[in-house]
This record gives sequence, C-alpha cells and structure tokens, in this order.
Amino acid sequence: MPQPEGTPATTGPRTIAVGDVHGHSAALRSLVEAISPRPTDTMVFLGDLIDRGPDSKGVIDLVLALEKQCTVVPLMGNHEEMLLGAIDSPSGLDFWMKFGGKEALQSYGVDRPQQLPAEHIVFIMSAGAQTPPLKGAS
Repeated sequence: MPQPEGTPATTGPRTIAVGDVHGHSAALRSLVEAISPRPTDTMVFLGDLIDRGPDSKGVIDLVLALEKQCTVVPLMGNHEEMLLGAIDSPSGLDFWMKFGGKEALQSYGVDRPQQLPAEHIVFIMSAGAQTPPLKGAS
C-alpha cells in the first residue's frame, strides 16, 4: 500500500546524523523523541557533544542511554579533543576553559576534568577511535 503524500517511510534502517549539540541536552532530547530511534537505526554524532551549553553531562548520559536503543557512532569533535587535552595539561585546561570547559565542568558539579565520571571519559576517548562502516567495504 503506498504511503500518503508527505508521510515519511517508517520501515527499514535509518542513518541519522547529529552534530554540534554543545551541551544542550533538552534540545537533543526533543530531537531524539521526534526521531524515535529504532533498534535498526544508526545515530552518528558528528562531534562537539559537550561545552558551551548548560548540560554536557546530560548530553553524554543521553547518548550513552541511546546505545541501548540503537547503534550509536560517536565521532570526536574539537571540544572533546580540548577536554582530553585539559586532563593532561595545565595549558590545555586553560585553553579548554575559554571554549566551554567551564560550563561543562559546572554541569558535572566538579572543578577539574579529572573528576569527570570514568564512563564519560572512556566514551569520549572511544569517539576518537570510531570509523563509520563503509557500505560495500570488505
């Protein structure tokens, strides 16, 4: 039976790309609710999940929860790179704080990036190791 005009297809796997969330968990939550990801879907996060907005922690919590609902492919953005650099270097910390690190730390209720939950750090580190699968690649 043909779909009525203007009605999106509701079958088959979808690849959904999301970028530049920047700590806005409410906006991401609204998007996820509108998309209603299915187990066959893949959500690709194009980096910059954290910083600037009020709830970097909530964003990472939401993306981690999505891993139970669909395939999640996180890619590392420059804000995640800055966070990882801030963990190892005082100058990296100073740099990150100028570009949203302060807001990120506030969302976690901590003073230093070393105090972030290990699960979140591991997730962010894994984003740098992700390579989306290529169709037809062997």
